[in-house]
Amino acid sequence: MAPIIGKAKAAVDISIAYLTGIRHLFHRPYTLRFPQQRYAVEKGYRGRHLLHLDRCTGCGICAWICPEKCITIVPRGQRWYPQYFYGRCCFCHFCVTPDTLVTTNPSVSPIGQIQPGDRVLTHTGHYRRVRKVFTRNYSGRLYSIKPLGAPFPLKVTQDHPLLVSSSDIVKKLRLEKKPCPPVWKTPLELKRGDYLTIPIAKEVRDTGVYEQEIEVGQPSTGKRLRSKLSLITEPDLFRLIGYYLAEGYVVRRTVGFAFGEHEKEYIADSARLLEKHFGHVTRRSTIHNSTHVLLHSVVALQFFETFGRGSENKKLPDWVMFAPTEKQRELIRGTWRGDGYLRMPTRGNRLTFFEYTTISKTLAFQLQQLLFRARIVGQVALANHANRKPNYVVTVRGRFVSLALKWTEIMSTRRSRKYRQSKFLISLL
Repeated sequence: MAPIIGKAKAAVDISIAYLTGIRHLFHRPYTLRFPQQRYAVEKGYRGRHLLHLDRCTGCGICAWICPEKCITIVPRGQRWYPQYFYGRCCFCHFCVTPDTLVTTNPSVSPIGQIQPGDRVLTHTGHYRRVRKVFTRNYSGRLYSIKPLGAPFPLKVTQDHPLLVSSSDIVKKLRLEKKPCPPVWKTPLELKRGDYLTIPIAKEVRDTGVYEQEIEVGQPSTGKRLRSKLSLITEPDLFRLIGYYLAEGYVVRRTVGFAFGEHEKEYIADSARLLEKHFGHVTRRSTIHNSTHVLLHSVVALQFFETFGRGSENKKLPDWVMFAPTEKQRELIRGTWRGDGYLRMPTRGNRLTFFEYTTISKTLAFQLQQLLFRARIVGQVALANHANRKPNYVVTVRGRFVSLALKWTEIMSTRRSRKYRQSKFLISLL
């Protein structure tokens, strides 16, 4: 019986070999007449490595993330540089999906919209200019990582490096107080309890006097004259900007701030600051239980237009984003006084936290960066409601609430519950 089965298998194998040969008689030859003919590579193919010795810092990240370990760091003189072995190179590419948000100057943008020349915040805390944008075809497994306090998940390939600070879970599901120093890990190496790092912008530029070109109409001739607006960037000017981000609007030649009737302190403060910095008398109007502080000034209108017209277009320019922390503290105070909400403990829920709601995605992430610079962790969440635009909620919780209370001077005489929060850490690298 065995010899018959062996002969049948051999006959089948011979038939498959003949059919395969006959099928390939009708295919084009695989041999190319190089260099006249070249193989058409897929879009996104990296090809040979190109090393710019004047740009390389010898950090070793390329050697760490190389899946085939064909890159090593070797000394050359008194510096370290990469060395390649192409025998094992698989010409890999590490990618994120086009909708992944990256921190740019001055906002956050999907990485698919980044163009050469844009400035992107790196893990070092400094903005770097984009030299070139790569688009690659990827077929493989994608990992979706949802960090705590972020509104959108991070989608990366399995070999994409992430800067992570490891921490183990101890008793009662709490994390260790002192996590390990940050290291680069792939999604396959992540575990529950690890801290995913978010860079904090370190650049500081103190603009003593802000200048802006404006146009002023001349009633006698009807012509538009150009002049220059100069404002001393005092801390109270930043508080006025905070009022505008939360409650301000511009219409025709008028700048307005809308407060509740009971917010008399903020009404008086905004009116005083408008008259101080723009030299015009304000007036007030009460509409549906709200008090509007109005300033009729073309100069003030053009100044506040740089911060956006309409709630969904509110944003902060560079000279405000990179201002010293002492001035940005006043901006956070004014913003929180307008649209901020402090939830005090109740019998059913003993938590104390701050919330700030806006429909401007740019402003939400910019405020988060300002809070980071002030050593306060602000979480950003997305709230969708029917027949309404999406809301972005910036929340301050845990041990950072007491510092936010001190900054905003809201309910500072009341005692709030204090407890340690191990889910977020701020460290200086």
